Amino acid sequence: MADECQPRPQGAQQQTEYQQPVEFVQLMGSIPPDQFIGQKTLQPDFKSSNQGTPSFTFPQAISHFFSNLFDFNGRDRKSAYWWPILLLGLLWFISWILMLQSLPSYFSFDKGLNYPHLGFFYFFEKVVSLVVVLFLLGATIRRLHDNNNDSVLAWITGGSAIFESLLCISCIEDLWNISWYFWFVWFISQIILITLCCHDSTHGPNKYGPSEKYPI
Repeated sequence: MADECQPRPQGAQQQTEYQQPVEFVQLMGSIPPDQFIGQKTLQPDFKSSNQGTPSFTFPQAISHFFSNLFDFNGRDRKSAYWWPILLLGLLWFISWILMLQSLPSYFSFDKGLNYPHLGFFYFFEKVVSLVVVLFLLGATIRRLHDNNNDSVLAWITGGSAIFESLLCISCIEDLWNISWYFWFVWFISQIILITLCCHDSTHGPNKYGPSEKYPI
C-alpha cells in the first residue's frame, strides 16, 4: 500500500508517456526511408480517386454527339469530343481526296480555276466542309466549357470556315480571292482551338456545369 502511494520517478514517467508499442517500431523500421523523405504522400490524387463516369466508347460518343448536335450549353469530356472529330474528319478527308482527283479538269497553273466548270467534287467538298463545321460547333463549345474556357474562339473558327466555304461556292472570282483571308483566320484559330480542346477537364463543377470526369 505504501508503494502505491509513492510518486514515480520523473524519468520513469517520461518513459511511460513516450514509449511506443513494439509492433509500431518494427513497422516503422520495415518501411524504406525514401517513402517519407521527399515524397508528397499527403497530396490527394484526383486522377486515381474521385473518378466520375467512365470514358465514352465510340458508339456512346457518336450517340451523345448526334443527340446534342446543336446544344451549346454544358460540358463534354475529351472522349465525347474526339470520337466524333475522328468520324467527321474522315468523311471530310475522303471528300478532299475526291476533289483533288478531279482538280486537273478545272484547274491549271497558267489559267487558274475554270469557274464556270468547277466540277461536282469541288462543290461536294465545300458542302461537306460546311456541314462538318456546323455539326462540330456545339461539341467544340462544350469541350471548351469543360476546361473552363469561353466559346468565343469556337465561334470565330466556325464563322471563318463557314464564310470561306460560302465564298468558294459562289463561283465569283473576286469573292473566291477574298475567301483566302477567311481561310487564314480559320487556320490560325484552329491551331489554338485544338490546343485548348486537348486540355484535361477541370476538377469539380465550374460555371458551365458539373464535371463528368472529376465530380469532386
